[in-house]
Amino acid sequence: MAELSEEHLKEMVNKLIQRIEVEVPESGDFNRISEYIDNPDPDRWSNVGKYSLRILCYPSEVQPDPRIRYLEIAAFIPSGAYKAEFAIGHGTKEDILKQMKSPEFMPTIIDGYIELSRCLEDFD
Repeated sequence: MAELSEEHLKEMVNKLIQRIEVEVPESGDFNRISEYIDNPDPDRWSNVGKYSLRILCYPSEVQPDPRIRYLEIAAFIPSGAYKAEFAIGHGTKEDILKQMKSPEFMPTIIDGYIELSRCLEDFD
């Protein structure tokens, strides 16, 4: 998945960072915020239409600490009818932003998107 360049991902990550800084409160509920990029290498990963990165919070019944947020990645088949997803981080708003700005974040999401793309191979 070397063709899924850091350039494509950095743009998506930077957009989400900007939105988190403005739209996500330190505590309490908020609407899920997602950013997407089209699959830049459909020849290699024909089973993937889009990749996403999002931040969300769970209801208090699931996560009683109102400050905890979750960072997730997902890959969607071209029709969008099915996706594979998993969490790549959780913590306070500050924790999430720190993780996203760290040098280790790009390799983490690239590896994650490779794994998710493989999960979708049966849906091609």
